Amino acid sequence: MSPTMTASEFVEHTHLPDWSALDHRIEARFRGRTFGVGGVFVAAIAHIADAQDHHPDIELAYPGIVHITLTTHASGGITDQDVTLAQSISVLAASLNVVTAPNPT
Repeated sequence: MSPTMTASEFVEHTHLPDWSALDHRIEARFRGRTFGVGGVFVAAIAHIADAQDHHPDIELAYPGIVHITLTTHASGGITDQDVTLAQSISVLAASLNVVTAPNPT
């Protein structure tokens, strides 16, 4: 099992402004220009996740909002695998002009 980090450790030791740490997981919301762009983003995340053998929970909602949750289930929390995948997803988002979307209030 991979060692876990707390939400505070995640915030202190990573520079991932797109991501929030909550309990034993990290989350991000992105917005594509259209629903189709959101779908392309989700498909590209799936390919990256397969390549890294680490798979997030993903929701796609109109008008192109993509909500991603990462945790390492086997370890019961946030691990370096989550950080690595989150970094890859943020780079992908920037390359597709998919922007961070604020959480709904």
